[in-house]
Amino acid sequence: MKKICFICLMVLVPFLGYSTTISCINKHWQGTHRTITKGDLSLYEKDGDVMLSSDEVLHGVDVLISTRENSPLKVITSVTVNSEIKLLVEDEIPQEGCYVKISQGEKYVLYFVTRD
Repeated sequence: MKKICFICLMVLVPFLGYSTTISCINKHWQGTHRTITKGDLSLYEKDGDVMLSSDEVLHGVDVLISTRENSPLKVITSVTVNSEIKLLVEDEIPQEGCYVKISQGEKYVLYFVTRD
């Protein structure tokens, strides 16, 4: 599991030195714990902002962004993901970090996002 998260980190965090870090915490996608495959959702950093995208059109995707104390910061429900969506700009990310849970039905991926 640690190896999968490390690989996920290496793919999602660019080497450009931006101050946003995205760490994958838990995955339950396609019924098993594994990395997100092509065509599924991906969360990544772009110019310090947090972006969500998919290679294929996905309907009914819910996004919950919450603080470490589980207070909701932003809720996006029943969105269709077919291109890049900016979830958070760098200034919206709390200094202590936040959780981003992306779900579609019972499938979900949980990330932790921090500002360095």
